[in-house]
Amino acid sequence: HKRLPPVLSSSLPSSSRVRSKKIRQGPCWFCFGNTQFETKYVVSIRDHTYLCLVKGPLFDHQFLILPIRHVRSRQEVSSKEQAEIRSFIDQLTNYAKSHNLLVITNERNAPFLDHDVHWSISVFLIPQAPLQPLILSPTASINRNQDIISSNGNDSLTVPHRVITHLATIISQHTSHPSTRVFHSCDYWFLNPLYTVPNSAYYIFSFQDYFLLVTPQSKSVKKCKLPLNLDRFLFVQLLKLAESCLNWRNCILSDERVQSLISQFRPIFGDDSDTDSDSD
Repeated sequence: HKRLPPVLSSSLPSSSRVRSKKIRQGPCWFCFGNTQFETKYVVSIRDHTYLCLVKGPLFDHQFLILPIRHVRSRQEVSSKEQAEIRSFIDQLTNYAKSHNLLVITNERNAPFLDHDVHWSISVFLIPQAPLQPLILSPTASINRNQDIISSNGNDSLTVPHRVITHLATIISQHTSHPSTRVFHSCDYWFLNPLYTVPNSAYYIFSFQDYFLLVTPQSKSVKKCKLPLNLDRFLFVQLLKLAESCLNWRNCILSDERVQSLISQFRPIFGDDSDTDSDSD
C-alpha cells in the first residue's frame, strides 16, 4: 500500500483514485499537483472530476465542480467528465429540493487573463425566501430585448425562466458592455457547438432548463473582457447581500466552519466512510 504524496491530505475522500492520474504540475489553485492545493475544501472525488467547497463563498451552499486534469474550457471536457459533472449536479439538486433551495450553476471562460485558468462549474444552492417576490409576481420583469431561443417552443414564465431573465435584467441595468441571450434546452452541453468557442469570453448561468449566455458586445479580441466578478455581483444583487461580499477574501470560512460543512455534505456523495486514513 503506497502512502499518499504530501500534497494529498488524508482528509481527501477516495484519495486512492488520484494516485494514478497524470496531474498537471504548476501554480494552478485547482490542480492536485500544486503544493499549495488546499485539500480541506474537497468534498468528493470521482474518477475524472471532483467537487469542492468555495474558499470565499457568498453562503454555505456554494460549490465548484472541476475536472481532475487541467481543462481550460468546456470544449475540452470529455464525455466521461460531462457525465460525472451531471451526476454531481443531480445529487446537489436532490439535496436542494429536500431543503427548499434553488440550484443555479455558473461557468466562465476568460481567455483574456494572463494565466491558464482551470475550467470549472460553480453551483449555488440559494434560499427561496429572497426570491419570493420575483417567483410569486404575476408579471415578472422580463427584458423583451433578450433573444429567447427555445428547443421546444415553450417560453412560459416558469420560475427558472423568471430567475434567469431577472439575472439578464440586472446585467442590463448595471453594466454597459455585455450582451445577453436566454436559451431554453434540456441539454446542458448544447451551447458547445453553437455559441461558445475556446478563445471567446463568456459567462453561462443556468437554472434547470433555462440558460443565460453573457458575451462581450465587442468582436475585437483586445476588447473582449468581461467583469471577472460578474457572477458574485449578480448574486449579491439578487440576494441583496452586503457589498463587502464582492471581494471573496472578505468571505473566507474558518477552518472549523469548513470542517463542519465537509462533514455535512460528504455523506450526500457516499464519501462519509470512503476515506483513506494516513496514520503514523
